[in-house]
Order: sequence, then C-alpha cells, then structure tokens
Amino acid sequence: MLVLSRIGLVSAGFLMRGWKWAVLGSFILSAVITPSPDVVNQTALAGPMIGLYLLGVLVAWVFGKKRRVETTASAVSVAERS
Repeated sequence: MLVLSRIGLVSAGFLMRGWKWAVLGSFILSAVITPSPDVVNQTALAGPMIGLYLLGVLVAWVFGKKRRVETTASAVSVAERS
C-alpha cells in the first residue's frame, strides 16, 4: 500500500470506497482457507485481514501522494483567455 500510494495508483479515499468488498473478500478467503466450517475460526482469520486492510488505508492516507490543488487565480486566467 505504501508503494502504490506513493506512486499515485491508490488513495485512502479509493480504498475506503471499497472497504465493503474487502470485508466480503476476507470472509470468503477465510472460509476457503480454514479447515473447519466453524464461524468462530473463520471470523478469527478474517478479523486480522480486515485490520491489515484498514492499516493499509491509514498508510495510504499518511504517506500517499498529495494532489496539487489548482488555485482560483489560474482558473480565472484560463477563463479570461477564452
């Protein structure tokens, strides 16, 4: 997540928009990986995966590439040229 956010491929907002799919995917993956159909074991495996996803969101928010905000002065000068 650190590398992807530093080069600008993902952002914290993008990751938070997909958190529902990440939770669903982690529960599906934990259901496949665990040897028993016990819900407690599946939740015990999915919980840390969700925590790591949220940690990745935090890393992307802290270390992500900052977008430049265009000032209104430059927007006005572009409008004046037209």
